[in-house]
Amino acid sequence: MKEYLGVVLFFAVAAALLVYTWRFQQLEKSNALLKKNLSQVEQLYDEMQERVDAIRKYRHDLQKHIRIVEQFLEESKELHPESGTEFRALYETIQEMGEDIIQTRTKYCDDEVVDAICRIKAEECASENIPFLADIESDKEDLTAFDPYHITGILMNLLDNALEAERKLPSGD
Repeated sequence: MKEYLGVVLFFAVAAALLVYTWRFQQLEKSNALLKKNLSQVEQLYDEMQERVDAIRKYRHDLQKHIRIVEQFLEESKELHPESGTEFRALYETIQEMGEDIIQTRTKYCDDEVVDAICRIKAEECASENIPFLADIESDKEDLTAFDPYHITGILMNLLDNALEAERKLPSGD
């Protein structure tokens, strides 16, 4: 009887070790997948931050260029008063460009990550003539409890799903 008990105990311990080993391998695979996903999200976040910084620099530089052109127009208008209507039309065009730049400053929210995601998706929608409306009623402080990794993943997935659904709709719907 002791022999049978010993054999059963041996098989029980062996089975437990096999289950433990299998579960450990599954956790390692899951961990590797999570690391890969985290790496991809971090890369996306870095790319978005670079894009946000580039857009800020571009807007800043473009505004300076517009002011310089406006100044040249004012000086040219003084030197060539006979060309007043051409200068006025050109000046109005330059002012409209400046207003367009100011309008693109509209923020979707105070959180830079969420705002950058919305801007990227808004540009994607604009290139496909899909209206993009976002009404985010949250302050940056409201989002501090969340990891940017999770916010990025959830929001990007949500917007990608919405875009995919919009693309499947018949034209005009």
